[in-house]
Amino acid sequence: MYLCAILNTPALTEVVRPLMSYGKDERHVDKAVWQLPIPEFDPANPGHQRLAELGAAEGARIAALELDETKNFVKLRQVVRSVIATSPDAEELDDLVRLLLE
Repeated sequence: MYLCAILNTPALTEVVRPLMSYGKDERHVDKAVWQLPIPEFDPANPGHQRLAELGAAEGARIAALELDETKNFVKLRQVVRSVIATSPDAEELDDLVRLLLE
């Protein structure tokens, strides 16, 4: 949940964007993200614990969505990103990820 929380924040997207290849759109986030200094989960670290808790809460929100799987993945991704961006935990998650990646 720790890593899921980090990978799905707008803060991570902003930080990784300069590392991504460009063509028509930004590409290969899956490769560029691993160039970031994401620390391994430390259960003794309260910030890591909180990110895991928030990741679990976000995961539950997404799992509860009734997604129309006949839509293409771009549309579904937009819906999921919107839910994440407007969730009650969005600001705290973004702040924690920014601190983590400093």
